[in-house]
Amino acid sequence: MASTLTHLVVPGQIIAEGDDFLRGHGTYVEATPTSSSSPEDDITLNDDDTKKSRERLVASVAGRVERVNKLVSVIPVSSSFYHGHVGDLIIGRIVSVANTRWRVCIGSGSSSRLAQLPLSGVHLPGGVQRVRTQQDSREMRQLFTEGDLVCAEVHNIGSSDGSLSLHTRSLSRYGKLENGCLIIVPPSLIARRKNHFCSMADHQISLLLGTNGYIWIQRALPHEQQQNKDNSNDDSNNNEKTSLLLAEHQEKLNKQHKETPVLPDERLCIARVRNSIACLSKVHLMVKPENIELVYKQSQKTFANDVAAMLHPDNIILLTRPLMK
Repeated sequence: MASTLTHLVVPGQIIAEGDDFLRGHGTYVEATPTSSSSPEDDITLNDDDTKKSRERLVASVAGRVERVNKLVSVIPVSSSFYHGHVGDLIIGRIVSVANTRWRVCIGSGSSSRLAQLPLSGVHLPGGVQRVRTQQDSREMRQLFTEGDLVCAEVHNIGSSDGSLSLHTRSLSRYGKLENGCLIIVPPSLIARRKNHFCSMADHQISLLLGTNGYIWIQRALPHEQQQNKDNSNDDSNNNEKTSLLLAEHQEKLNKQHKETPVLPDERLCIARVRNSIACLSKVHLMVKPENIELVYKQSQKTFANDVAAMLHPDNIILLTRPLMK
């Protein structure tokens, strides 16, 4: 039966001792050697006995202790700390290119942390499925280089240090982000949902809500759903050929999006969506599509010709007041 008892701890605080616990997120195990109670006892103890140690569970972050049977975790109270889960959609920036992996920054400021994106976790050009070679390792910067923004999914979480491993194996959902706008909010304002890809402003704008607090705003990609369906039906007996066709089609759409200039009206929509998100973040309201849409439409009525005015403190309260009831 799960325990409902919770309390706050700070980094370095001992949570439990002995062996009657399982280590969860936000904790680490520390071994403490035990000494004999008196000098007389030392005479009768051998070296193995004196080196016996007890394990204790220590908090690595400030937060709330959560116990489920023997599993003990610490849920961070900081709104800027991203607590990763397998399957999360995140947005990050490439900071270095190593031998067979990229290092991706998925946090900002004091909560900055790095994740790993292995070469085996990305699509090769053309959607070719094969074992990665040394030549692929030498050409990694042709895929992603330092400073690039990427959309990825959390593939694995290290059991010892909580490090995140990412992948971008879906061409239609993940990969390099270009020709758009990035805004960063506290991760606590992004709720996990079934779909983190959504459309805004009558489907003119696409949003990627990263669970790590990074939000990408861009002009919507051209939609050619029927063509994709036709390709799938024509090649239903040849999965490999279908995969290559879809990969080629998606790369074509991405290239078209990158090379097509953003029109002034589209820039205005992107700026209005961006400021709508900023308004929600300033008053610490959840950043979700329905809230963004409400602030967006309210701003169209009140500040039709002055998007920058949305960020004045008094106007932020005015635009978000309906959500505070």
